[in-house]
Amino acid sequence: MATDTAWFEGAVRPDHVRSLLTRDVPQLASGQLSLLGCEMSHLRSAPADGSWTATYLLTVAEPSVGANRTVVAHGTLIPPEAPVPSWKEDGTPFGADGWRCYLPEVRLELRVEEVDAGLPVLALLTDPAQARTLLEGILRRSGAGYDDLRLASVTPEVNGFKPGLRCTVLCHLDYPAGADERWPALVVAKVHHDDTGARVHRAMQALWSSPLATSEHVTIARPLAYLPELKLLVQGWVPGNRTLKDLLHSALLDESNETKSELAAAMRTTGRGLADLHRSGVRDGPLVTWTEELGVLRIKRDKLAPVVPRLGAVTSSVFERLEAAAAATPPDPSVPVHHSFRPSEVLLADGRVGFIDFDKSCQAEPASDIASFTTKVRHVGMNKLRVDQEDDEEDAVIDDETRLMRMSRTNRICEDFLAGYQQRATVSAPRVALWEALELCSLILSAAKKANFARIDSCAFMLQRHLQEHGL
Repeated sequence: MATDTAWFEGAVRPDHVRSLLTRDVPQLASGQLSLLGCEMSHLRSAPADGSWTATYLLTVAEPSVGANRTVVAHGTLIPPEAPVPSWKEDGTPFGADGWRCYLPEVRLELRVEEVDAGLPVLALLTDPAQARTLLEGILRRSGAGYDDLRLASVTPEVNGFKPGLRCTVLCHLDYPAGADERWPALVVAKVHHDDTGARVHRAMQALWSSPLATSEHVTIARPLAYLPELKLLVQGWVPGNRTLKDLLHSALLDESNETKSELAAAMRTTGRGLADLHRSGVRDGPLVTWTEELGVLRIKRDKLAPVVPRLGAVTSSVFERLEAAAAATPPDPSVPVHHSFRPSEVLLADGRVGFIDFDKSCQAEPASDIASFTTKVRHVGMNKLRVDQEDDEEDAVIDDETRLMRMSRTNRICEDFLAGYQQRATVSAPRVALWEALELCSLILSAAKKANFARIDSCAFMLQRHLQEHGL
């Protein structure tokens, strides 16, 4: 190998893993099956032996039946000093239960397990017939006025999947002739491996009982049910034909006056909606502090530094400087926050916005939500403007002049968001700057996990400019 970390760098590049599988797996090499895509998620270190684990989602086309399917492969990244698995081809079809392979160039073992033990209800929820029976009973008992509801059919659509951890299923509902027009056309079912669903349901009930439910700016999902024995959460649908991230991307690419005006209005409405969330008065959820979040990032950096050497230079002394600045700047009082607030969590519909995915909701400084949002806007504008770019793909290298131009453009966009927020609430600017610094550090670590060195450099440039501008 070219370097001590080349095994890691290759294994975390989905495009490279895809090419190796297409070459080495007989059914793919022969053209019997086609590997259309490869995504990697949930990369974790295993300190005991120096290995790493990850999940690979492999999109496979089977020309003979004209259908696509997703293979969930669990991967182990084996460091050079560890023994490789003793393995040989045993004839198990690609993607079938028990299939496994080893890619020596990147020291990656892949295997398909028989069941998703962490999400046993998922098989029931994704079966149309069983889902119809389950959801009909849930909706009739929800207290939402659906006591006599009857379902003709359910069409499940998996929308987000983290194997063994969580899954979101959009359930399209069809009714017999003469059905009540008030019955929903769509509900959202979420399954978690732990009790996250119970906490989210409780938080959504509190928000639905607060002034936020009648906000003139923002819509949230109505909580319908939580079944603890199944760890199943069911919510209403939030209307929206696209996300704010979609509009942001369009505006950054074409820059027409019409699109820019639409984006500015959406940003201001989003800011007002976030202020309404922060002012809702809900006190549900744990308290999360800036200091705790800094500690989480330190742990991540220390795990990644051995396999991404440049990470040490990029983050050298930054955490210590931020810690000193935070000690000298008192935080705002905690409020109910989304805690994963990004343009992709904002839906657009008829001049209003909808907020989704409250899985991480808690109590924290208002600056935490604001910083999460503004940093993501800047990240999209700086690093993710190629129309055909996959998230894990290496970014194009850009010069400092282009970086400054992009930063200036996204700063103006963030000003519209902040103006909307400040119409209805206040926030400490120094605390926003501190939380933004943490978000930028998190982006650097995320890029390091994917061995995306162009993005590491770009995010490091953003961080250094941010530190300079705010005297941190």
